[in-house]
Amino acid sequence: MSTNDLNTFFVAYRVQLYIAIIALIINLIICIYSFCVFDCFNPHTTMWRTQLILDICIAIGYILDSCSFISLENSFSSLNINNYIISQQQSQTTTNISSSLDQLIKLTNNTVTDCNNKKPHLFLLLACRQWAAVLVFIMGLERVLFLCYPLWFRSIRVRKSPINTFVLFFVLFSAGIAYTNVSMVCPYEPTHFTCELTWAFGIDYGYISNGIIILSQLFGFVFLVIAAFFVHRLDWPLRRFGGNRNKVISEKRKIRLILNNF
Repeated sequence: MSTNDLNTFFVAYRVQLYIAIIALIINLIICIYSFCVFDCFNPHTTMWRTQLILDICIAIGYILDSCSFISLENSFSSLNINNYIISQQQSQTTTNISSSLDQLIKLTNNTVTDCNNKKPHLFLLLACRQWAAVLVFIMGLERVLFLCYPLWFRSIRVRKSPINTFVLFFVLFSAGIAYTNVSMVCPYEPTHFTCELTWAFGIDYGYISNGIIILSQLFGFVFLVIAAFFVHRLDWPLRRFGGNRNKVISEKRKIRLILNNF
């Protein structure tokens, strides 16, 4: 691995750091506005505010992740592998070369245990990203069910706080699987030296975690698009809501606001 390859990672993490700082500032402003303005309409106040807090936590997690990797730049640059290779080609002593290459191997060959010891903030990123994604899925599913089965959906009286609690326990259960995999199942599984969240808990769990995040957001968006399609049909929503046009208008507004959250 050359220093040029390493510099590419450092540049990428610097860009991630700047984007995360901007995201943190924007989400803080929106969050303060959301909690301070009480007459602002939102169909899912509890979930919406939870999403804002989670976005702030995710931004903080990415800032910590970027800083922890950028802090290694001095360690990598002090090795200056390219210069060592040149000196080796000039038939100079190889003692310092081999020792420096050994240090590079130690820095770049990480196990999942090493990653979690170096980056304890990965739990924050793991939990918040999954929590936010599952909430998007539930909001989309709720709107479809409310349109297709309005009487049944109203009779069961779905409340937002228990849904939030259920998602929290689901995320904690998922995080428990991740840390069980790290501590007991395969603690010495080799992983990428950047210790990025996808690979920090093992390759198998990385695929599962990304699947939860991507599929939850994808299906949540698809459900909202389906709901938007149905609610804008002229006759179908009126029949479902007993001819109550105000209900139909309110539902259109809710779906539009949730789609804006994306």
